[in-house]
Amino acid sequence: MEQPAANIPPARILDLGLVDYDRARLIQLQLVDKRVDGRITDTFVFVEHPPTITVGRGALENNVLASKETLKQRGVQVCETERGGDVTFHGPGQQVIYPIINLEQRGRDLHRFLRDLEEVVINFLENYDLNGERLPGKTGVWVSDKKICAIGIAVKRWVSYHG
Repeated sequence: MEQPAANIPPARILDLGLVDYDRARLIQLQLVDKRVDGRITDTFVFVEHPPTITVGRGALENNVLASKETLKQRGVQVCETERGGDVTFHGPGQQVIYPIINLEQRGRDLHRFLRDLEEVVINFLENYDLNGERLPGKTGVWVSDKKICAIGIAVKRWVSYHG
């Protein structure tokens, strides 16, 4: 097994279980501040959300395909967020991972970080005999023609959040 670089401490995992998106976002922001100040190491926040649609900075309003009234009737929360990307649905049973990672220690390269996150997912899928792939010009991981992993991050003072 490959050893981590000497100057990068091991990460920790925080499993929140089923948590409302807004609460998870506030927890992330608190962790980002602690990571910026060096009070915690890199942290991966594992969470599931009740039915929620997040709308990233790159989203177009008409990419949310149901009306606000329909979503409200079905108990789906819609949250605008500072992460990159488009519209993403989150729901119970779907694992969401928010990486709180100090990118200063990794060369301040956002594109490399996105490719590294994709690579982690591709390697994980191999454990289940699934062939994960990247698509040129897109962020995320696909199995056949189905997107299995969406990635959208935000960065504050070179610490990542969202995921």
